Amino acid sequence: MSWSLGETGALAIKAARGAGFAWGLAEDAGFAVVWLQARGLPGAPALCSYLSWYAANNHRQDEQTGRCPLLTGAAISDGVISTPQHAQDEIGLGLVRTPLLLLPFISNLDGGMIILDGLSWQNDAGPTHAAPAGLAPCRLRRLAAPPKQALPVTHSRLETECAGCVETLGRLAHRTYAPATPESRLAGAGAGLTDND
Repeated sequence: MSWSLGETGALAIKAARGAGFAWGLAEDAGFAVVWLQARGLPGAPALCSYLSWYAANNHRQDEQTGRCPLLTGAAISDGVISTPQHAQDEIGLGLVRTPLLLLPFISNLDGGMIILDGLSWQNDAGPTHAAPAGLAPCRLRRLAAPPKQALPVTHSRLETECAGCVETLGRLAHRTYAPATPESRLAGAGAGLTDND
């Protein structure tokens, strides 16, 4: 089975809510996943990894565990974290957990003149350049010249290889659902009080 990017984004929002994020940041999570997946990057695995870690660690965020990529991305987009103003200027962001999730937030800054350094990172097994998880020291850097080409949109669906991520995101999303009650069933939810199938 494959999922449209719209379905994937909606599931990502619910999963982020289930992991404990407020609505605004949950919507940012949905945006980030869709942006990455549309460009052939592993956005769903990255969010799945981050939300699983976040929920398992009681929403912990500090210098040792790394900055939240969603909060950091929102702060960059909203101008709370300043961006480099002159060619070759850099601004350090410190350790960021799952830094791939930052990429959508900086993609349109100043027409792509500001880039994110730090997309190779260290996970529990050692240094890696492929896994969409782990910690990396990140920085924003202003280019001296515009980039030659932005990342093109190449995908409209989530690959079937991401079925495990969809399942994990679904479990997190399930935390947001209200349990059925006799009152809700009498009001018409589900099959009512009698199952007549």
